[in-house]
Amino acid sequence: MMVNSTAMRRSLIVFLQTSLLSMLALAPRCAAAEASADPTGYPMLFHLLPASYWVDGKLPPTAELEKSIDDFLPEGKIYLYREREEKPSVILDASLPGRVPPGKWLWIAEASGYVSTFSGSFTISDEMAADPGAAEKILVWPVVPACRVHLDEKANWKGVQRLDFVSFTHNVVYLLFPEDRDSLWIPAGHNLTYSTDNRGLQGMTDLGACRQFELVNVAPPEAPLADRQDFMVHLPPREDVNADTLNWDELIVAFERLRPGGPEELTLAPVGRLWAGGRWTLFFLGVPVAGNWNLVAHHPKLRSVFAPVDSVGGSARELPPQELKPRRDVTYSVDFKTKRPHEDAKIVAYYCGRAPRPPKGVTECASIVQKLPLHEGLHEYLLENLDDGLYLVDAAIDGERLFGLGSNVNLYLDPTGDQVSFLPVIPIHEMEIYGHILVSGEPVEGAINLIPPSKLSVESVDRFEMPRSFPTDPDLLYHLYFFGRIHWSEHFSPEEGAAEMVRGLYPGSEKVQACSADGFCRTYNFHSTFAGEGRLDFEIDTGRKLIVEVTDDEDAQAIVDAWVLVRDTTNVIDFDHGEVRFIDPPGAEATLYFTDAEGRAYLRLPEELQEPMSVRKTGYQSFRGLPPAGAEVLEVSLEKDVEKPAASGIRVVFADDGQPVSQGYFLLIREDGTRDFRCSKATSHDGTVWFSDGCLGIGTAVFLHPGALIRIFNQRLLSLVPEVRVERALARPLVLRVTDADAQPVAGLAVGLRFTTVTVTPNDLLFAAGRTASRIYFRTDGDGHLVLRNVSPDASDVPTIFAAFGDYTGSASLADAFDGVVDLVVE
Repeated sequence: MMVNSTAMRRSLIVFLQTSLLSMLALAPRCAAAEASADPTGYPMLFHLLPASYWVDGKLPPTAELEKSIDDFLPEGKIYLYREREEKPSVILDASLPGRVPPGKWLWIAEASGYVSTFSGSFTISDEMAADPGAAEKILVWPVVPACRVHLDEKANWKGVQRLDFVSFTHNVVYLLFPEDRDSLWIPAGHNLTYSTDNRGLQGMTDLGACRQFELVNVAPPEAPLADRQDFMVHLPPREDVNADTLNWDELIVAFERLRPGGPEELTLAPVGRLWAGGRWTLFFLGVPVAGNWNLVAHHPKLRSVFAPVDSVGGSARELPPQELKPRRDVTYSVDFKTKRPHEDAKIVAYYCGRAPRPPKGVTECASIVQKLPLHEGLHEYLLENLDDGLYLVDAAIDGERLFGLGSNVNLYLDPTGDQVSFLPVIPIHEMEIYGHILVSGEPVEGAINLIPPSKLSVESVDRFEMPRSFPTDPDLLYHLYFFGRIHWSEHFSPEEGAAEMVRGLYPGSEKVQACSADGFCRTYNFHSTFAGEGRLDFEIDTGRKLIVEVTDDEDAQAIVDAWVLVRDTTNVIDFDHGEVRFIDPPGAEATLYFTDAEGRAYLRLPEELQEPMSVRKTGYQSFRGLPPAGAEVLEVSLEKDVEKPAASGIRVVFADDGQPVSQGYFLLIREDGTRDFRCSKATSHDGTVWFSDGCLGIGTAVFLHPGALIRIFNQRLLSLVPEVRVERALARPLVLRVTDADAQPVAGLAVGLRFTTVTVTPNDLLFAAGRTASRIYFRTDGDGHLVLRNVSPDASDVPTIFAAFGDYTGSASLADAFDGVVDLVVE
């Protein structure tokens, strides 16, 4: 039926363009549709027009539209769906009048070689439907070029409940129910198909493409091979995320794992992603079963997603949705007070990863996320757009670094919550200790030096701070300025606050070195404490001066920054706001020096040393000895440290290809069942493990590695072999299915493994994971399932799996596995 232009002008043309409608079936059961000629319905007339006539998503002006009437598609179907239904209730013919019953409706259209890619919506009230004089509403709707997919008649479609055709070209999903219909139109372009049954995802096809009017024969999507797996995952933005303002091109989603036997990261990108129904849907095909996989998602404005994924070979699975959340802001209140001008003062925030505890060294937190200038007085400082995880927030003031703003403050943003702990006002106050440097009781010229902690480690190569020096003034007074910090072992709670805690220089922070003008020094603060401010005179005359000259044994060149340590040289000082105590026993403090550019260190020592002095430098063998009596110069020649031959160890390799098994863990268990955590060891990068003398005795050694089957060794036999072989983890893992007496799944249940000679508990697995960062999972998921890759029903020692913790009891033998599933019923 064609409509003349006069009738068009008299009618109301409506164009409703809304958000994408995903999961909308284009294959209705026609017999189920309501009559389109219902005399009590509201009069409607749809026309279908190719999308090429639209300009920026809008209809052309009326005059131009009238010229396009002849281009309306003469045939087509309009499928109208009630809200939250997958199948249409009303079907109208394009370009023919029809009536629509009351209700809230969504629609989508198809015609030969065309299909619509978004739905419209409208609501018809009972009054509108009952009005016999209601004017007919005419809607002109866009359609895009389409190909036709047809179900293969020779294929077995039994068990396939629904086919979903994903158009990546137009960001929309079309549903087909094989019991209703065997073909439909989908947009031309790139696409992917997956099938579902009443349990969920069945299989996926590879990424494909089709052209307009092309007929594509479709077979049921198949599950991947046994060593591969396919995944679909939804990433819905949380309601407080303004999706329209984000640049979604910056969203990176991938599967990541560690390569077997090495630290390199392997990353797999999705074959396609779809924005539909207000969420992202991503598809991953052919993911290898081997290795520990994590689903990760990163966006500069959103909190990162990091979700471990269990491997199940030969499966296509829909993963639990991962909600995209906005990043968080944290405000610090800092009271910054100084005693002298400073050129550079700032707050520096370092990101340290997702672990809740600080790492071992600052170098592991080298990622600077923000720098904020510090201002005199009380101010607020906003750290913006923070991802989940741990942050170290420091102050850097003219080369002096205050870890945790001098208050040992670490910021941890828990990925599981939204709350940010209340942070009290943090004081950063400059302090001053002043006094004389005394030799034989008389003040002399000299300086007080502060040696930063980074220089105190012989192995350190990362120096965040440089030594600072405070020379004496014309009155022979030194003025030592520093920003006070609390003791490294103390932490304040928000209730107590930070201002009341005593601040100063403590053992473990900078070392205080008092020097006369001739360069001879004494070092304090290995055990001494300097709390608060006030006067302190340093008596540095000990009765003897000694110059230590350090050279290379091969070429006699001076060695710079060699470490010269002399113990038990003076008393420990306890300085507390101007009051000084000298703690017994005398001579408990140590003196530390570094050689200068000429390889010399200038020492002040007692006449007689109680312990030998030591000289060290990375890459050289250490010197240890006493200087000759009365000597003023001690020449030390250090030999280069020749690499010692490696001690014999036990190498662990995979049985199939001989590749080393790195980061595996030997848990040693004594004969009485006691865990010997001191002797338990992990394998190195080349699969070798070294046990201390006397560790391998009577008992068992349990070898644990995510990529290998658990193996039990006799400790004495283990000590006699240079190499052991382990089998790889199952390519097609077992699935443990845990239910209660009412056949309901039991989520979050921790299980253990009982072998003939030993029982492996969840705590054993946790301890091994903490030493190797490689996890073997032992807790059921939300569906009461647990993937078992590290035990085999075909092994010589088949374990029994049992409920380890909680209120449940029960056990099952893995030998009873049927079709890859082990059922455990607990009470």
